[in-house]
Amino acid sequence: MANSRTVVPYHRIALLLVTLALLASWSMPAFAGAIRVPSSATPPPPQGEWVETWPDPAQIVGDSICSPDRKGNVKGLLIGIQKYPKTKFPDLDGSSNDVALLNQAILERYPAASVTTLRNEQGTTDNIRSVLRRLGVEAQCGDFVVFYYSGHSRLTKTLGNGYSYHLMGVDAENEGNGGVIPALELSQLLTSIRNRGSHVLAVIDTSHAAALRLVENQEPLNIWSYKKMLPEEITPKAEERITLRPGAGGLSVFYASKDVQQAGEYERTDGKSYGLFSYSLAAALTTADPGASVRTLALKTKEYMGHVRETRQHPVYQSTDPDAPILAPQQPSSGLKLELHDPPVTRGAIRIGKNKFTVKGRIKQPGKIVDLSINFRSVKPADFDRKTGEFTMRDVEMKPGQNELSVLATFSDFHKEVMVIPVAVEGNLEQIVGSGKQYVLTIANSDYSKTSYTVLKTPGNDVKEISTLLAGQYGFASSIKDRDGNQHNLTLVDASRDKITEVMEVLVDALRPEDSLLVYYAGHGIYDETSQQAFWVPVDGSRRTKLISADELTTRFFANMQARHVLVVSDSCYSGALSRGGDTVKERTGEDRSRYIERMLAKQTRQLLSSGNNEPVADGGGNNHSIFAQALIEGLQEMDETLFTVSDLFYGHIKTRVAGARSANQSPQLQMIKKSGDEGGEFVFKKKKALGTP
Repeated sequence: MANSRTVVPYHRIALLLVTLALLASWSMPAFAGAIRVPSSATPPPPQGEWVETWPDPAQIVGDSICSPDRKGNVKGLLIGIQKYPKTKFPDLDGSSNDVALLNQAILERYPAASVTTLRNEQGTTDNIRSVLRRLGVEAQCGDFVVFYYSGHSRLTKTLGNGYSYHLMGVDAENEGNGGVIPALELSQLLTSIRNRGSHVLAVIDTSHAAALRLVENQEPLNIWSYKKMLPEEITPKAEERITLRPGAGGLSVFYASKDVQQAGEYERTDGKSYGLFSYSLAAALTTADPGASVRTLALKTKEYMGHVRETRQHPVYQSTDPDAPILAPQQPSSGLKLELHDPPVTRGAIRIGKNKFTVKGRIKQPGKIVDLSINFRSVKPADFDRKTGEFTMRDVEMKPGQNELSVLATFSDFHKEVMVIPVAVEGNLEQIVGSGKQYVLTIANSDYSKTSYTVLKTPGNDVKEISTLLAGQYGFASSIKDRDGNQHNLTLVDASRDKITEVMEVLVDALRPEDSLLVYYAGHGIYDETSQQAFWVPVDGSRRTKLISADELTTRFFANMQARHVLVVSDSCYSGALSRGGDTVKERTGEDRSRYIERMLAKQTRQLLSSGNNEPVADGGGNNHSIFAQALIEGLQEMDETLFTVSDLFYGHIKTRVAGARSANQSPQLQMIKKSGDEGGEFVFKKKKALGTP
């Protein structure tokens, strides 16, 4: 039985072991095995106290060599350690395989990459430090440097009153402080590489990985975080730190697990084991589109891990520049010559009446194929005739709505050819909409009497009627349970900054991918010319403090929410500036309405419906409501369709009523929210009768 990537610290001995289920097949190698359950054999925690040590800045920091015409290279250090002979830590089965797999994925994407691998007995702390220091001298402006570690980490008591996690070299000892690299030292070594002008991607596949807190040990930057972090770790004295220089490269960190979770291994049908996270990362790296960003790689890794729906392992992704491109693309050619027999090819998307079906066809490509996969599942050898190219894949399963059928062939010379065919699976409305829940968070801020802002008249009435309408006709819930089963009210009246951010954090953790969220804000909003940012004003906000910026809403909350569909409705001054640079959502023209809705439901969306552009808006003018709220209420009441998009609502009912009103001079907007993970979908409203509910 394979083991977790670390032992359970003695103060967390009650943690449940991660249970991982069967993965669907994948081509990179084939998904078809069982996840290895972490071992329950837990060696005793290390004894004694650890005094943090720091590398000599003079030895590892060099001047960045930046030239405008220089083309960056890819460099890396990949470490995989399976056995720790001087400790009682259990052996790992997949760490060495992880290094080979990631090295292959990097070289396939960027053949000119310069990668150093340290496996098993090579992975001493002296060797690890030596390579990192060398990278701190050799890395240059524009390089992309990958640091990868697969193995055990451990908790060590620090001199003082805290604890710190350290990566373990193969020379780690069961007691004492030998053979480990403290998280703070590793962070400093990565800083030295960044100071050369290189972007660093650090990947840590070990249990409790996020406890290393590498980003938090860098100087503060604009951190994009896929999951929130927990309390701060001890930091070094200011004079001991290697500080970031102007022009330093970015930092992205992929942790395989939260700081309170174990990381599991996966066994293929051929008996080889891998870290579940590393295996998924390699898949994402191999299949990512040309020019894909760090953010895209994180989302694709999460998607591949989703093949194991029962897993409780949740990676953590952080980056100072989530839109930085990853490596250099080396994509499969899209020239695969394929003859599809079943299902038959038609113009446009293939339409299928059931969600599980058989695919039959023939590869007409010359050359020896060593692997053939369909939607990340390898075709069994018995079902693939390599002489004729005939193949059969049974039980291909897709969800109702829009899908893709991806056929990928890997040839003996390691090049890949792919063909992607659109497939639409028929289903009733309930199947297409899915089983997720719809939630509405409403914020009605009127009482600004303790601030310099004027008291507003209509937010309370607006929110009350909109909440009632969404609950009664559309089935939106106004409360949600967190992961511990605690109920949280989503109707906020005269809310402070702390209350709004607290509820947003609950939503980040509690929402599921199949859920939808509508956020309605009515209150004051301001726009700061200096920072060129729009802000919501909580009831305890001043002109400069306790505001909630558009960037915070986007990067801290909306981008990190699991819900596939999020719509923000903001009825406040300057609300259109909350999504500066976001593309305007255009009115649907031509395409069949039902198929359009299918497509929109399949894609993740983050949209903003604002009462105006970057301008003041009216408080009133709509029968005890704001003019915008009145148009929204009437539109929701008058929509005849049981299923419709927010653009249907906006262009059919809201835009002309608000923009044409004599009592107001404002232009409502419908936009995607930039840098929030929007993939071009639309928020879809579903009336109760669409789902057969009373």
